[in-house]
Amino acid sequence: MDIEDCFTRKGAEDALKKYLPVTKERRWPIQDRIKLYQLSQKAWDSNSSGQDAFDAFDAICKKLRGWQVFRPGGPHWESPEIFSVLKELRDPQANSLRLSTLAEGRGHDYVLRCCMKLRDIKKLSSEDFPRMAVSKFLHFFRPDIFPIYDNAVIKNQALKTFRRQWLDFEPVLKVDNMRLNPGMAHYLKYTLWGAHLLAPCRDQVMQVFSQWLYKVEPNQDIPRDFVLALEAAAFEMILIGAR
Repeated sequence: MDIEDCFTRKGAEDALKKYLPVTKERRWPIQDRIKLYQLSQKAWDSNSSGQDAFDAFDAICKKLRGWQVFRPGGPHWESPEIFSVLKELRDPQANSLRLSTLAEGRGHDYVLRCCMKLRDIKKLSSEDFPRMAVSKFLHFFRPDIFPIYDNAVIKNQALKTFRRQWLDFEPVLKVDNMRLNPGMAHYLKYTLWGAHLLAPCRDQVMQVFSQWLYKVEPNQDIPRDFVLALEAAAFEMILIGAR
């Protein structure tokens, strides 16, 4: 199967049906993701008080620690420092960006800036970019742009299933020339690949994703426009379901 076929209306429907058993097998309850998105809304809502916003973000951090985001042990930032850095990354000029808009060449500088700011969030013995930790914190900061990345499912399964298409994809990063370490270059390629796959049928795929999510969790309290903007989540879940 070509990965592009998975990002059509029919392909997305089929992939999301297959994604649901994965959530049970790997103990990734959809309810947990929805709660994290609700906390994300509160943490980054300009109308939230400073303490309420931090408390919501700290709850996200506690959940991500349960996902072993800082495994194995080693130096890493604590919640106040991460929150402070992410607050600095809020940019009104980036509000209109989505994962799919990266395919147009827009927002590459913002994506790179976010990755650079969080590159020291966790020290790896290899001194490489901690893409798993960074991707998870950035996802719950901007779930419309940054997809979650992990080794167990994304690297070792999805990218192997679609190895030819992954290797053939050559992203064009529209930023000033600079040398990126391999881990950061890999995550940026993964993100831009998601943009490349989602953009052609973006509206159809996001309609399918929204309908699927409300069907799976009919009692969720998330505005429809927020769900329709969860492009990075849709990319990740469809990719995993299709693998």
